[in-house]
Amino acid sequence: MRIFKTLLPSILIFLHISGCTAGKKENSNVINTRTFNLKFVAFNISVENPGDDSRCFYKIFIDKVEFGRTTIALESQKKFYDAQLTQDRHLITVEKWVLDALRNRYIKLNNILQPRPNFYYFDLPDNRTINITMLSERDGKTTFVAEFDNDLK
Repeated sequence: MRIFKTLLPSILIFLHISGCTAGKKENSNVINTRTFNLKFVAFNISVENPGDDSRCFYKIFIDKVEFGRTTIALESQKKFYDAQLTQDRHLITVEKWVLDALRNRYIKLNNILQPRPNFYYFDLPDNRTINITMLSERDGKTTFVAEFDNDLK
């Protein structure tokens, strides 16, 4: 421990002089502070009765691999998910899970009641963020809307 205390100032001075800094890009004065380039939002647009407005979330699959899940909220409220993906063509697939009040746990919604379609293909160019919004109706009919943010700079 005594050696570490003695060497620490020397190491810090060396790192400062050599120009080592975390997050610095080669040949650039700009640092990308965003940690995601995919923003996904889902909600149901046809809930009209509070008794039909269940708590739910969506499992998110990217290129057929489970990536995570959205926030939990009522079906009529927006649920969010962010991810960092490579520049490429991607497939996003969703799986709806709802709260079973009797069991007090979330269960996968029956396949016939899952959003249809439950997938969306998109191209993600370099230095862009895509916003994908999934609008569902009570009967499962789903529409995906995709928009790009400005270039990351």
